Amino acid sequence: MNHFFKKQFSKHFLLLLIVVFLFSCNSKKSNIDKQTDTDEGSFLIKDTLNNEFYLFPSPTEVLSYINEANLKYIPNLVNNVNNFPKYLTLPDKSLNIGVYIADLMYLSFFKTDENSFKLIETIKKLIEEIKIDEALPINIFENISRNINNPDTLINISANMFSKIYNYLISQNRKNTFSAITIGGYIECYYLGIMMIDTFNINNILIKKLAEQKIVFENLYEYIKNTDNLEFLVDLNQYLIEIKDLFSKFNENMNVKPIKKPKEKIEFKTEYSYVINENDFYKFKKAIINTRNKITMN
Repeated sequence: MNHFFKKQFSKHFLLLLIVVFLFSCNSKKSNIDKQTDTDEGSFLIKDTLNNEFYLFPSPTEVLSYINEANLKYIPNLVNNVNNFPKYLTLPDKSLNIGVYIADLMYLSFFKTDENSFKLIETIKKLIEEIKIDEALPINIFENISRNINNPDTLINISANMFSKIYNYLISQNRKNTFSAITIGGYIECYYLGIMMIDTFNINNILIKKLAEQKIVFENLYEYIKNTDNLEFLVDLNQYLIEIKDLFSKFNENMNVKPIKKPKEKIEFKTEYSYVINENDFYKFKKAIINTRNKITMN
């Protein structure tokens, strides 16, 4: 069983993608085509080439830690909807669907209507332009609008939306489009988190959550590479490699805790955490900002 399966991640971890390698096989045919609903806000994908399972928390789930911290809303942090006309190609439209969905969740967690309905309309237009609107329920955007200030419900709606989009794109042999939407969402979540950090403090909850994304991002990149998506995102690949390389510098700490069970039975739980130093943090922050600006064309 792969090392990744041993990692324990909170349900509310920052943005987002855990790859779990369960076992391998010798199949010659690549076909990532099976999706199963799992935990709230997540869905499971099976790659029949390697018989590997990918657990996808939806990118919007990464921002749920906002509910657990005393964070202050920063205006104008989300991608401006006026950038919409810049997105002319399929990769650019797909990436920024993910960006705008993450932005919508950011506004929702702070319960602000500022730009929310314009964001919903922009997401709707982009989805129609890349022709995946038929994958979604007719009333989904009305449902999103009604729940704009209810982040818990919105997480479930967005996870369901990602699930339906995935199933549709796989049926249409458009795995690349799904990967781009996912990357756009994850990078925007990293960006929103890192821009809320004024100064470096190793005990800052956001810095801890970002550091804990080490395995998540490495697995995300492996998923992209293993499903032949890099050509589709060729202009972005160097940025993703830089982020992956910076994540590799984060140090892993292992802590074994005793847990008392009924009848005086004691079990041990292994927890992993990741630590980043100040110098690498600012390099990481710069890389995230550059990648996000590349995606959004800011």
